[in-house]
Amino acid sequence: MKTDILSWLTPTKFVSGSFLAKKLGISRNAVNKQIRRLISRGFVIEARKNRGYCLKEKADVIDVFRLSNCLKSNFTDLKIIYRKECSSTQILARKYSEQFSGQFLVVAEQQSAGYGRVQRKWLSPAGGLWFSLLLRPKILPEEVSRLTLLMSLAVSRCLRQNNIRAGIKWPNDVLVAGKKIGGILTEMSAEADIVHWVIIGTGLNVNNNIPSEIKDIAISISDILEKPADRTALLARILREFFSDYSRFLKDGFSQFLQDYKKFLLFKNEIVTVKQFTRTITGKMLGVNEKGHLIIKSAGKRYEVMAGDLLRG
Repeated sequence: MKTDILSWLTPTKFVSGSFLAKKLGISRNAVNKQIRRLISRGFVIEARKNRGYCLKEKADVIDVFRLSNCLKSNFTDLKIIYRKECSSTQILARKYSEQFSGQFLVVAEQQSAGYGRVQRKWLSPAGGLWFSLLLRPKILPEEVSRLTLLMSLAVSRCLRQNNIRAGIKWPNDVLVAGKKIGGILTEMSAEADIVHWVIIGTGLNVNNNIPSEIKDIAISISDILEKPADRTALLARILREFFSDYSRFLKDGFSQFLQDYKKFLLFKNEIVTVKQFTRTITGKMLGVNEKGHLIIKSAGKRYEVMAGDLLRG
């Protein structure tokens, strides 16, 4: 049975309020409230006396009801927190980490203070996918960085399913044709041997406009496909991909994903430079190991790098 009011609205005919109330099992007043809520979110709905409602134009917004239904069978315990705008989904997730005991998702239409690694500003206008997933995994703190790799793998797989040749620039960027389309930021609260929570923040350029001044280094899905993408469906696919891997990761670790990850890894066997706070390493990139660490050969030595900024050349 259709339980979402949007599933009954069409652009070709009017649907009466009494019909919607009967089908949804709610009052006429509740129907009116839902219609007003949809209009406030950007949906263009025409209302005519004695005829009802007609959906003239769908808004490019995350449909939380549809997202919840897409995830319901597998992730019934995943609470979804939706915001039209916020400073940062990472900041909101940290705020709610004490309020909610389980895992949850924070998703926003736009962010005013989105950020990436080392607090770099991340432009997050309407039309993109900006979300943070809070998890409470029973793993050691040194294993947390591998969750970044799992999310980048999930995002890249979903893009390839849309015929977009995405690749992963270790440790946290997703590129298409050398341009950045997405990035992942993982933060945690932990003690020496206990992880209290992990927040995996993901930013993905979908239908948002890319400013002209960064078009040479950034790209969006709609630019590639030359049409808008269904952001709700894409987010649902990414989460399903991630959680499928996440459950296996908790059981058997990261090594089982190594070969798959290497298929998406960019700059293999090329000369790269990794900048860290205390050192800079330039050498041939050999790949990643079962810990998710980057392996570089430089001046006859092999270096195992846990984190850093990777540059080609």
